[in-house]
Amino acid sequence: MKGKYIVEQIAKFVITYSYNENKPISNLELQIYLYYLWIEYYKEFGEYLFPDNFWAWWQGVVIPNIYYQFCIYGSNPILKCFDINEIDEDDKWFIKSIIKKYNKLSLYELFKLPCRDGSAWEKVFYPQEKKQIIPFILIKEKECR
Repeated sequence: MKGKYIVEQIAKFVITYSYNENKPISNLELQIYLYYLWIEYYKEFGEYLFPDNFWAWWQGVVIPNIYYQFCIYGSNPILKCFDINEIDEDDKWFIKSIIKKYNKLSLYELFKLPCRDGSAWEKVFYPQEKKQIIPFILIKEKECR
């Protein structure tokens, strides 16, 4: 399975763009934005934005390597900027439009979106089993209609 970018590139773009818009985001928000960016990109272009798996954790949808990279910030905003030149201009525009769509929601509303009844997260999350991969086929079935 291949994606157009590596997830770190997209995460850094989201963090930098949010910071530059004076709306810095937390690690939890980043995880949810990555999830909906993947979904919206797939719906629009029929390809994976990045190939990394999402996992169902009690925190919601998570890409572990990105989560651990930014967990030092806790629930605080990530106040950092990165070099974001490796993303195509058209994709930057698309990503910005999706961020603007979702950043109007409260953190609570944002958190509840991927964890709602019938979602891909809800189908694989079992508290006693801790962390489970959310198969892309399930994300496409439940979220990309």
